[in-house]
Amino acid sequence: MFAILLRNSSAAEVEWHFGNIYALPETPQVIPLPANISTYDATTLDFFISADYEIRLFGDPVVMHGADDPITSVDVKVDLVHEEAVVLGNEHVVPDFVDGLALGDALGIELTSTFGEWDITAVRTSANLDIALQVPQFHLVSGQTRRLPILLKQTGPLPDLHELPITLSLVNRNSLDRNSTDIQVHLNITQLPSLTSLSRDQLYSLPALRQTYFTPHPSLSLLLPPLNVSAPNTLPILALHGAGVPLQSPFWPKALPRQERSWIVIPGGGSAWGYDWRGPSARDSFSALAALRRRLGGDEDAGAVVIGHSNGGQGAFYMASRYPDIFKAAMPAAAYQSAPLYVPNTYSHGGHFVDPSLEMILKASLVGGDNDVFFGNLVRSKVRVIHGGSDTNVPAYHSRTAVQVVKSWNREADIELLEVPGRDHWWDEVFTDPKRAEVLSRLVKEPVNNDIALKNFTMTVMWPHESGSMGGWRVLAVEVPGRLARVRVNNNSVISTTNVQMLSYTPLKGSTAPTSLLIDSQNVEIGETFVTYMFEKDDEGMWKPSSKTAPPSQTGPISRILVSNQPITIVAPKGDDACFSAAKRLSWVLYTYLSLDSRIVADAEALAELHAEADMQGSVIVLSQGSAWNEYGREVLRRQPSEFRFGTSGGSAAGEFELDGRRRFDERGTGLMFMHGSNHLFMHGTDADGLERVLRAFPVRTGTPNPEWTVIGKEAEVKSLGGILGAGYKEIKAYEKNLPQHRLDLPWPEGKDGIMSAQLAYMSNRAYVFQPYMWNISNPEPVELDGRHYRTNIIPLNAFLSGPAAGGRFGPGTGIDKHGERAAWEAPRSVSYDWYDEVCPEERRKYLDCGELRAKMGLIESDRGLANTTREMLEGISKALLEIDEPCVTLTGDHVFTFSAFSNRVLSTWDLLQHSPILTKFSWSPLVRGIVARNMHLFGDVSRWDDLSSRPRTTQTTDIPGLLALHLRRGDFIEHCDNLNHWASVWGGWNSFSGYRDRFPLTLAQAANMTYEERLPYYLPHCLPTVEEVVYRLHIVRREWELGGRDGERKLKRAYLLTNAEPEFKKELRERLMADGWEHVAMTSDLLIEQPEVEVDLAADMMIGEYAEVFVGNGFSSLTANINLLRMARKVHMDSIRFL
Repeated sequence: MFAILLRNSSAAEVEWHFGNIYALPETPQVIPLPANISTYDATTLDFFISADYEIRLFGDPVVMHGADDPITSVDVKVDLVHEEAVVLGNEHVVPDFVDGLALGDALGIELTSTFGEWDITAVRTSANLDIALQVPQFHLVSGQTRRLPILLKQTGPLPDLHELPITLSLVNRNSLDRNSTDIQVHLNITQLPSLTSLSRDQLYSLPALRQTYFTPHPSLSLLLPPLNVSAPNTLPILALHGAGVPLQSPFWPKALPRQERSWIVIPGGGSAWGYDWRGPSARDSFSALAALRRRLGGDEDAGAVVIGHSNGGQGAFYMASRYPDIFKAAMPAAAYQSAPLYVPNTYSHGGHFVDPSLEMILKASLVGGDNDVFFGNLVRSKVRVIHGGSDTNVPAYHSRTAVQVVKSWNREADIELLEVPGRDHWWDEVFTDPKRAEVLSRLVKEPVNNDIALKNFTMTVMWPHESGSMGGWRVLAVEVPGRLARVRVNNNSVISTTNVQMLSYTPLKGSTAPTSLLIDSQNVEIGETFVTYMFEKDDEGMWKPSSKTAPPSQTGPISRILVSNQPITIVAPKGDDACFSAAKRLSWVLYTYLSLDSRIVADAEALAELHAEADMQGSVIVLSQGSAWNEYGREVLRRQPSEFRFGTSGGSAAGEFELDGRRRFDERGTGLMFMHGSNHLFMHGTDADGLERVLRAFPVRTGTPNPEWTVIGKEAEVKSLGGILGAGYKEIKAYEKNLPQHRLDLPWPEGKDGIMSAQLAYMSNRAYVFQPYMWNISNPEPVELDGRHYRTNIIPLNAFLSGPAAGGRFGPGTGIDKHGERAAWEAPRSVSYDWYDEVCPEERRKYLDCGELRAKMGLIESDRGLANTTREMLEGISKALLEIDEPCVTLTGDHVFTFSAFSNRVLSTWDLLQHSPILTKFSWSPLVRGIVARNMHLFGDVSRWDDLSSRPRTTQTTDIPGLLALHLRRGDFIEHCDNLNHWASVWGGWNSFSGYRDRFPLTLAQAANMTYEERLPYYLPHCLPTVEEVVYRLHIVRREWELGGRDGERKLKRAYLLTNAEPEFKKELRERLMADGWEHVAMTSDLLIEQPEVEVDLAADMMIGEYAEVFVGNGFSSLTANINLLRMARKVHMDSIRFL
């Protein structure tokens, strides 16, 4: 990389430009001169260069140069740009013409805007040619290089020409008159006679043919035709070149043995180095094969044979092990198994600083490229591995152990090592030696050993979007991103899986359609016959046929943004120079290193496209820095919320952001990259320096750790990976579906189902099976930040609460007999899920489908949910359970209690719950009580703690006198309140007791008959109030409460805010409340919490809300509802329960 600065400049933020470390064909970088350069006096610019010596590129200096010290040579070429213009490059994409017809429909013309914004308005060629040219909308920003895509359509053969004349019409957006400018282009073309007219010798000496196609940008590959072009074709060969071998070089085609009846396809992979035949390079390879198949016709599912040398050899391993049903045979030569084994980073500088757990998250993003992990996928294929016995570049042990690993998966696997003693990394006869050429010839004729193919096998997958099928089976989604998924197949009917959420099966030719399958010991019946069968786990982990026709959203490393079905769109905020500069540099490196096309647009333009088309097509990179937010990005996140939120305090100079509303990053120089959905990458900096930091971390080359999200701090400058503040992976399901207020199956404190499920088990005289609290149900892995656990995902329920719902005793006389009446015995104590697994193995369990059970009992669904009360559901289901003799019962299907059961219908259960041990014996865990005890000085008299913690729940009392607790939900509610208005929701559940003093001002019917705009004034004050509205509301509540007492017995002096609000909001609110007469104002962030207690701080908030003299909640929140349920169980004065 390099930077250009004015000498003695005081600029705090430096723009680093990507260099051309691979010495690829030159693409100019147009760099604006500093704005304050003198036009009168001589100005000195300093040129700073970061030049790495990379052993994989330049070789071991001892071996290559006979020297111990590495020497790096750097070429620098500088020219001045004097005028606005569009100049032609040299790297055009042009097909060869055979018998007058083009080998492909893609043309590409390389263009660079030296200055100015240019649009291509028309393209044309000579009128006397039977050719039609079409171009899409195409825009060049100042300093950008792109390849203009032109669709070539022929209505007749081309005459005997050696140049194709093309005229481009351009308009400069900066020009006042917007007159059109023409550029004349003459593309050199090669014309060849019909291949069938050539002799065998002529075909043998024929240079490689050039074919073109769109990937989606114009791309080029080479073809070597078979020597017998008239005979039926055997399988094509995909030949992958080694690192640093340009497609234009005749070296690689000449090294390949020509085949009798097989075409050889030589893809470019994007460039001489490409992406190690993964990602965009793999896309180019598949596109090249598809282009040939379209031209030849025939069976698209016939497959291919893949070969390659060095980096191309590991590419052959990659293709064959990730797509074993496509590449039925492989012949890798001089291949390394994986980058860590080839060029280990054992001595990397960042390894001295990075947290081990965080390092594992970073490494997981690279495992998808480590072939040795996936060698087991080769057991159904024919593989012949070539290696020189004296290879000084890639030692022969790479191939030797590759064969051993495959044989370890299946001793009968058809893999052999063809080691050639005394040979180095390359010799001219690697593939053309008669013995090895004959081996390859046999592979294209008989690629599969059917005896092996029918036996048992195990398929390993890291990222589903990077893997195809094996034996017809394909993993479409994993349960835990960042961990390996495996599918074990036994005779194609008994399947076992690890870390698989969704999979498909496409019976191979000759196979019979299945009628049933045994997946993870579960019998899955298949009714209809399909080409492809889809299977998915439900919420209870049960496999079922799926009606989905496509896999869910992708998950995986950021590098997946490089594979796009349209030119990559880079969106920068209008007028933000730092973001537009970053966009141009990113566009340059994508084009130069990988031949990827990208367009740069302002956020307003992208927003207009989004509104017009609903979704942006192809990969989209959203740039932002500081407080000037990208409006397009804001709209994308409004439509589908993310764990990350920006400028939540209304915008600040620091451009801060939050993770999940709990972890704030506001230090200058901090950068963030995260994938959103399948096709959006957000790159944000708290300032321009932070954006520079993530720009340098962009994975334009393999080997760069790139989890699904990464936060990078300033210390990365000196500590490399040790400066990463956080990284991880997001689950597949949409984020808003995982918001607590949308989940019925979460246990306490956020979910609604925990207490009701425990009550159902109690009324059924059964032990309730409680599960640990999971912040993220799909992913058990913790999130690492700053070298510590930010949040342990799986937390034992007893860390939150005690009592019967968490395994505590019910007490004598609490049993329930067969008739549902109280009995003398003690009710069965709740047990953990792990214990249930032990005492109730699969064969002892009786499964009941909740939906079927409700239907059988006549619990009917209406337009707004269940027509029955929740009590009828509770009593009906418990009665059904009492009649079952089996000791172990598992309720499956959808939730036991549907969402509508937690509307005001849930109040019908109050008479049952208020006398139930589930509530009367409920208590918080010692860990939670310890937090409250340590912080009693914030909200009351410390000496009252012992009295508070030991008082029976049924005693009506004021526990923390003088304290008003307020639940002020922000964070995700910033978007969720808008959704509530759209849905015309009202308060429900435990927030809708008739005795409450406060009610939501609209009934359900009134809200439904109003427009969104008409409802807005009613929703915001109650759901997302301003500082002024909060201060005024608490003032009124305090006054009414104190006036309701006698002789000054009620005095509210202190306020405690259960809140995830932004720092600026909290600061202003605290100041305004103190000015309004509150003696002390404390908040969640003021609690003194030790490390083991971080996981249960939300429960401590709930306990404070429960015991406060007055509690003010958010009527739309389930957390507020649960606090109110506990307060009602303690028989507090109903006037002490208020709402915003």
